[in-house]
Amino acid sequence: MPRNVKELTDASACFIKLPESTRFVESVAYNKTFDADSIYIPLQNENKELEIYKAPIPRTSPPNPVDIPSTKLCGPISLEGSSLGSKFSAEENTELTPFGSALDTTGRLWICVFNRNAVIAVQLPSGSLLHAVQVPAPNDLSIDPSNELCVYAACGSTTEILGQKFPDATAGRVWKVEVGNEGAGSATRVTRMRTNTLAGVEVVGSKLYVSQLYNLLEMSKGGWYKHAVWDGADGKGDVWLADNVRIWDEKTIIFPSYRVLPEAVASKVLKTGCISMFGNCLGQLYSARREGENWLDALKNPEMALELSTNDSDHPILISLMDAQTKQERNFKVK
Repeated sequence: MPRNVKELTDASACFIKLPESTRFVESVAYNKTFDADSIYIPLQNENKELEIYKAPIPRTSPPNPVDIPSTKLCGPISLEGSSLGSKFSAEENTELTPFGSALDTTGRLWICVFNRNAVIAVQLPSGSLLHAVQVPAPNDLSIDPSNELCVYAACGSTTEILGQKFPDATAGRVWKVEVGNEGAGSATRVTRMRTNTLAGVEVVGSKLYVSQLYNLLEMSKGGWYKHAVWDGADGKGDVWLADNVRIWDEKTIIFPSYRVLPEAVASKVLKTGCISMFGNCLGQLYSARREGENWLDALKNPEMALELSTNDSDHPILISLMDAQTKQERNFKVK
């Protein structure tokens, strides 16, 4: 529970400067073995194309906030030629929205392509597409350190409506994606029972830590048990919504919260499957109207119009650190 929150200042923060053509960015990826000096940023440009940018990691803290330049490494990335490419038009194959990402020791960058219901892997620095595997509404993923050809993805489920199958991001499930050295792979559902919307996942030893927005779940890789180890309710009537989850060091989990909600809203909406699903469908239909799509295409694409989340930028940065062994936590608000 995020109490005794310590306030921090961003007086010496470093900001990655991205191109003005950036339409959407959700994550960054880093792997010390592959490149100890840089982070890699999958972003969507103004043409809705997926590009990969690279930025250096500063080794000293500046006295004042600074902008760190980034450079384009590769892109646009396309699904054309993959096992999924034939399902989409030429335009759709390049209109890709990147969510969570992770980088392995060989430079294989895994990316959740939310609007195409796919997890892909591209080879850096070339950007060549290595793998493309279909999973419903993938939000975040984590590479298994014991087998880098295996990733765990925090996704949704598939719901059938009028004989048609559609992704449902609000019916959260963890999927295991396995690939060979080349080509397509397979995805198997890890969690037997659905949860609510999942926003993050991290592999820590034999366990998975999964963000369910209003709490953090701990479960086995096989999905046989799960229980909450962190709750977003702050005891003051608000709920922190935890996003992506990452391992900070050998035993510390770090997860940011992108906004807060009143506890009554979180309880009635996020924790009630039918209400959450209905609201999600309304958002998709609104987005389809904005894009000139029909309702059938809208329900097949879990992405929503960006203006539906513009208010998120008004909230301070909230960060939680948790000891994976003792479950003790530290919570911070960055002003």
